[in-house]
Amino acid sequence: AETQGNERATDPFTVPATFGRFTLLDVLGRGGTATVYKAVDHQNADCLVALKIGATASVGASWQTSREAKISERLKHPQIVTVQEIGTHEQWTFMV
Repeated sequence: AETQGNERATDPFTVPATFGRFTLLDVLGRGGTATVYKAVDHQNADCLVALKIGATASVGASWQTSREAKISERLKHPQIVTVQEIGTHEQWTFMV
């Protein structure tokens, strides 16, 4: 989905344009439990990545994202992206 330059400003989540070692470039998708961003990973040779950040900072959302990531790590298929990392930044759970 294409986004406008001001989309981040209207995003309902309070995630800044800089998220830890990542720079958020664009919103790729948004659902009830998370937003997926096109981002630059400055710790990994400035690679472009898809960064999924949980929609809330609650313990339940953190557990759900972590559970999803662990299941995704086991899936191997050419049309399923590989989970590189599961982590937290401040109160947010994320998946790369």
